[in-house]
Order: sequence, then C-alpha cells, then structure tokens
Amino acid sequence: MSSLDDAAGTLRSGLGARTHRAGWLLDTGLTGLFLPQETPSGRALTRLGLVALYLFGLLAWTYVLNAGDIPFEFHDWAEVTGHRYAFLRDAVTHGQLPLHMPGMWALRNVTDRFISIADTNLSPQVLLLRVLDVGDFILADTLLLYTLGFLGLLILRTRLKLGLAGFALLWALFFFNGSMSAHLTVGHLNWAAYFLLPFLVILVLDLLSHHDRWRWAAWYSGWMFLVFLQGGFHLFVGSLLLVALVAAFHPPSRRAAALGIAFALLVSAVRILPAVLESGRFDTEFLSGFTTFGELASGLIELRTLSPSDIISANQLSPLGWWEKDYYLGLGGLAFLIVFGIRIWTHEKDLAGRVSQLMFPIVLMTTLSIGRFYRVFHLLQIPLLSSERVSTRLLAIPLGLIFVLVLDSFQRSVERWRGHRAAQLLLGTGLLVVAHDLWQHLKAWRVVNLAQAFPPRPVDFSLDVVANHPDPVYFATLVGGLGVSMLSLGFLIFQAARRR
Repeated sequence: MSSLDDAAGTLRSGLGARTHRAGWLLDTGLTGLFLPQETPSGRALTRLGLVALYLFGLLAWTYVLNAGDIPFEFHDWAEVTGHRYAFLRDAVTHGQLPLHMPGMWALRNVTDRFISIADTNLSPQVLLLRVLDVGDFILADTLLLYTLGFLGLLILRTRLKLGLAGFALLWALFFFNGSMSAHLTVGHLNWAAYFLLPFLVILVLDLLSHHDRWRWAAWYSGWMFLVFLQGGFHLFVGSLLLVALVAAFHPPSRRAAALGIAFALLVSAVRILPAVLESGRFDTEFLSGFTTFGELASGLIELRTLSPSDIISANQLSPLGWWEKDYYLGLGGLAFLIVFGIRIWTHEKDLAGRVSQLMFPIVLMTTLSIGRFYRVFHLLQIPLLSSERVSTRLLAIPLGLIFVLVLDSFQRSVERWRGHRAAQLLLGTGLLVVAHDLWQHLKAWRVVNLAQAFPPRPVDFSLDVVANHPDPVYFATLVGGLGVSMLSLGFLIFQAARRR
C-alpha cells in the first residue's frame, strides 16, 4: 500500500506542478496581452504584435480592393472616380498640369476646371500614376494613407499607454468600421483621407491641454491642408466644425482654435479659391442625415447583404444609399463602447473631467448627423459648412473621439483587473467577437461583391485626357491661391519655430 500511496503522491505532485505552470503561462500571456510591457522580451513581443497588425491591415485592404483589379463599371467608380484618376494619369504621364478635363462628366457636370472641384485628389502621390495604372494606384494610395494613419495610432498608443489588446481594438475600430469599407468600395476614394483621423483626435486633445497656440495652429493647419490635398473635403469641413464646437464649450482653447481655423483656411487657399469660382453652379441642396436615431443605431450594428433592395434607398424620407449610413461596429463593438463608456463616469473621475470638455461637441455633431438638423447651416448659408449635403458623414469624427476616450477607460480598467484571470479571459473573448464581426463586414463589402449590386455601366477612360485651354480668371485664381497658401504656411512655420 505504501508504494501505491507514494505513486499517487508523485502523480498528484506532478499534476499540481503542471497545473501551476499552465496557470502561470496563462497569467503571463494575459498580462502580456493587456498591459504595457517593461521587460526587453515583453517589449520585443509587443513590437512583433504591432508589426503583425500593420501587415494584416495591408493584406486586408489589398483583399477588399481586389489587389487593385477594380471593376470600374458601377456607381461612383464609373461616374466619377475612374475618370478623374485616368485624367490625372494622362497629366503626369505627359508632364502637364491637370487644369482642364475634356468635358464636365466627371466633375458633377459643373465645370471642366479640375482643381475647382474641392474633392479631387492633388496629393504628391498622384505622381505614382506615371508608373502605375489606375487600379494599382488606388490600392497604393489607400495603403499609403493607411500607413500614415497607423503611425497616428502609435502616437495615441504611447499617450494612452495601451497594451497590445487595447491597441488592436483601437486599430480595428478606426480602420475597419463599416464606413471605411463601404465608402471606399462604392467609389468614394476621397474617403481614404479618414485614415488620417487619428491625428485630428491628437490635435483636439492637445487643444484642451493649453499647448502654445501658434504651434498648435501650425500643426492643425498643416494637417488640414494634407487632408484637403487628398480630396478629403468632407473631413476638412467636419474638422472645422469640430474645432469650432470645442472652442465654444472650452473657453481656454478659443484663441488657439480661432488661429487654427483662420490659418487652415489660408493655407488651403490654393484649393478653396478655385472652388469659389464655381460656387454658384454647385447643387448644394441638403439631402439628408440618418432618418431617425434608430437608423443611426442600425448603422452601427446591422450587417446588410449587398442586394440592391438592401443598400439602395427606396425611402421617401431619405435618398441616401446604405453606404452613407453604414458605420458597422457589430453588436459586440457597440456593447464595448457602452460598457467602458459608462465606466468613465462610474470609475474614472479624472478621465471624466476630460470627457466632459468634449461631451457637448460629440453630442452636437452626432445630433447634426440625424434627420434634417444640419439643414440650418444651409438656411444660414454659412460658407463651407453649407456645402455638406449629407450629414451622416459627420458621425465619423465624434466616433473617432469616442474610440480613443473609451479605449483610455478600457486600459485603466484592465490595469485594475491585473491578475483577475476570469475578467481577462472574458475580455479576450469579447475582443475576438468584435474582430470576427468586423471581418464579416469587410468580406461582405469587397469591391467585387458590391459591383454585383449595381447595373454595369460601360466606361471609356481613353477620353479622359488633359484638355487645357486659355482661362485667365482660373489661372489667376490658382496663382493667387498658391501665393496665399505659401505665405501663410511660411508665416506659421516662422511663428512656431520662434516658440520652439
């Protein structure tokens, strides 16, 4: 019997050791996933995880855009986007300025003056069209902006002290929510400017932190100019509105905000003044926002199939297609925002103070995205703001702020739950659910899938060639706008450098 007892004791001891070792490995893995790492090996593994996320993003967008093999025969690809980039390719290939198109068909039938349309792309990367065809350039441009946005998220990661799991969730919410894939695959390539949204969040947080107003204005104006060059006119307008609302409810930031808005307009004069020439010819009638608050909620959690009846509007109250309302996060993603948003007010009093400074701008911009509230800017004919016809597009900006504030709450919570294995396992499971749901949306809204929902429209890009002709007023406006932009940018850099 003694030998049997000894054997049983040895077995129990071995099992206990293995169980202890397995528990230690699980705790170490969970801690490494949720908390910032201080050891050299831990930091190395975190960096490896960040690289993996970045590379997965490159592959995911390559998959969504069909590796650049885009079917241009539907919706905005056929009506606008394909023609504009074919025209730009002809311009850079033959070394000509992209001033006039041969017709008005790709410029909303308003003008043949290419630069007078505010959402055209005049960024430096269009020079790549000299060596890339249109589809490959669209993919390369998207991946470049994704890369810049990823750098912005890395800055936010450092500021918020996010663990790998928190950063992965922030990355997924920013870059793979429904609005990104729905807009890009329907042909709204200027929506790629929203990859730069993390930098706007950084600028707004800096605005609340009493940074030097000249340096803040320089960074804000430079970012706004970069967005405008990408054709990100909607983001430009929404960002002006956000900073104005922040200043209205946070008096210490008013001087910096006023300076930033003024110089954002001056630095972007080379894009704004040519558009003013055609201002009386644009169709600026307000279309719609979300029909109801319930429809906004549906846009966050409803994954629609790509049948025409599901995504093309037959609603008498709103002519907008579903791609204008799709902000899909999934039920898990929305639950995450709600749970950790509530914890800001119940457990994170210092964070609640920062959130309270942004609460009214977030609520107001969200409200303006619903119904016809935004039409007040059209009735008042406020320049630039009255040019936004679809107010659902505003929601992307307050959502970006919410993502960052909630992730701050998330990271603070997991710091408190250090060693609580059950809580960490539950969170890990939740993150997998969110990732799964976002991936399902991404798969559904691939450009080749969306093309099946629209009747094909034949396109002929051979007609999209440079057709420059004498146009003294247009030329003078371009030269004057460029002069204002250069002088304003130089003055801002001088003032910011003096304060360095």
